[in-house]
Amino acid sequence: MKLSLNWLRDYVAHGADNELLAHKLTMAGMEIEGVENVDGDTVFELEITPNRADCLSTIGLAREVSAIFDKPLKEPKISVPKIPARKVSISIADTEDCSLYLGTLIEGVTVGAAPEFMGSRLKAVGIRPISNLVDITNFCLMEYGQPLHVFDFDKLEGGRIEVRRARKGEKILTLDGVERELDPSVLVIADAVRPVAIAGIMGGKNTEVGPQTKNVLLESAHFDPILIRRAARKLGLSSDSSYRFERGIDPAGVARTSDRALQLILESAGGKAAGHGKAGSTAVKKAKAVTVTHEQVGSAIGMDVAPARIKKIFKKLNFTVEESARGIKVCPPSARRDIKDPVDLVEEVARVIGYDNIPEAMPVIGENSIPSNTQRALRNRIRELMLAQGFDEMVSFSLINREDLERARLNSKDVAAIINPLSLDQEVLQPSTLPSLLPIVRTNINRGQRDLSLFELSKIYDVRGQEKEVLSVVMCGLARQDWRELKKRPVDVYDLKGALAQTLERCGLTELRYALVDANIYQAKSGVTVAVNGRSLGSFGSIHPDILQNFGIKNTAVYYAEVEIPYKDFVKSARRRFSALSQFPGVTRDVSLAVPQEVPYQDIADMIRREGGDLLRHVSFSEEYLGDKIPAGQRGLVFSLLYQSTDRTLTEDEVNAVHQTLLGKITDFFSATIR
Repeated sequence: MKLSLNWLRDYVAHGADNELLAHKLTMAGMEIEGVENVDGDTVFELEITPNRADCLSTIGLAREVSAIFDKPLKEPKISVPKIPARKVSISIADTEDCSLYLGTLIEGVTVGAAPEFMGSRLKAVGIRPISNLVDITNFCLMEYGQPLHVFDFDKLEGGRIEVRRARKGEKILTLDGVERELDPSVLVIADAVRPVAIAGIMGGKNTEVGPQTKNVLLESAHFDPILIRRAARKLGLSSDSSYRFERGIDPAGVARTSDRALQLILESAGGKAAGHGKAGSTAVKKAKAVTVTHEQVGSAIGMDVAPARIKKIFKKLNFTVEESARGIKVCPPSARRDIKDPVDLVEEVARVIGYDNIPEAMPVIGENSIPSNTQRALRNRIRELMLAQGFDEMVSFSLINREDLERARLNSKDVAAIINPLSLDQEVLQPSTLPSLLPIVRTNINRGQRDLSLFELSKIYDVRGQEKEVLSVVMCGLARQDWRELKKRPVDVYDLKGALAQTLERCGLTELRYALVDANIYQAKSGVTVAVNGRSLGSFGSIHPDILQNFGIKNTAVYYAEVEIPYKDFVKSARRRFSALSQFPGVTRDVSLAVPQEVPYQDIADMIRREGGDLLRHVSFSEEYLGDKIPAGQRGLVFSLLYQSTDRTLTEDEVNAVHQTLLGKITDFFSATIR
């Protein structure tokens, strides 16, 4: 945003030199990025944050300066004649796209040069003067922040305006000389036959004002910010108008700026107001009142601010202020949609006072030690365990593209969406980390790094925006070779499960349960859920090849896990007591079973632990076998069992008695056979 200091002085006599003014604006949250001199006028280039669309105008910035220096604000006096009852035909197809459209017909204008003061103001802020009519719309745009447009009324087919979506195949030659193809995602201003402007972005050549123009229609409207932003990105076309519409203009400024432009046109180009038209509603939704106390302000900024000064600051910023039993009740103007909570009002007070004027104070630190943060400690423990297993940590964005959800076969509708995202690549909060991590895998593979073991600690969100912290793991390529393996082998789902189980179990979650799951993101019969204390934490498996292809990953199997970090279960499970190690040797028995394929390994392991008695110390899974020696519909499973006593050396007969009893129960319950 460019600010001409000569133009600024038209509205507020602040009395400060340029250096002090720049410093005060920066301390109020509007950083000065550059200063230049244009024909004897000093011009500031300001960085305006997206939530402060009200400062994308000279009067908006003048109001800030008025509050900072406690000087009166002088707004232009607007006086327009009564407009005849002649009606201009204006219609809006969908008021969600355009809530208000005002059109004023002005007849008998003379197109020429704009007044000298107007031309110099526009040149100072980088706008080339064209003609009095066009310059007036640009002048009002920079003055009030409300975009305007003028049509040559005699070139409008049917003498009417319709605000609608473009039809497929329609084209328009815009004022920059480029023919653009439109589609129904683009909002247009049309006459009875064709589009004559791209709403909120740029007008068309077919109704351009020229030297022979005698009758014009002045447009002032309020368009949906999201629609304008998407159209601007789609068409690759940005303008001063679209920049402001994207950030949300003040609906109360539509009529005011239209009257201001009408006044200037009648003064500069002559003519008369011959008619008008309106579609939509001029009613402005009243902002929600917010209450803040004197104590809240003082506590938050670290200095005592008198209640009278607080109220004066709010009034200077055009807020409505009332005293209430609970504190100072403030109703922000329609231009300040960013004011929603008491902390926002505290920020306004701090900004106007100036952050550099808030005294520094050392925090009071008690003698008590800082309490430990269990969640942070567990998070760090998980990170250490994953790194110790050879994994690399990755960091991705929580905001993703909605199309990536569809590529990953995830629900793209019931998600938390950003109301007015600045980029389509960051329009929704991720309900899963899969769409964020697969592009990372693709990038690494494309750059020659095919053997990946990656993890991330991040958050996912439901449709209400409620967050859940998860551990995500991705593996592909060749497994890390250890001293026991003579040949390199590709990673598999057991590598993923082993890394996940070791991390969770070493954090205290020893009672993990696994079960097959039919999820469309995994290949058939490869998806597995992970649960603790009867509650599902997440799942892991081999990503479906169709999803990998959607993300440009070919000829590579990718294994993925996403499990919630259940802090409460971690805290409960982490309180473990030491039990003495046995001083006596143990006896190992291997059990080789042929069981029906639908019997989960976990069910067999659970029965062994449950029925093995006090002498059974440990159960581990050795291998799975599918081959010619196994009957159809069955699979071979091998378990290793350790029997051990804490007070004696076990005899062969003791172990055999317990072991044979256990085998009998297993074969009977699971219809298994001993191999």
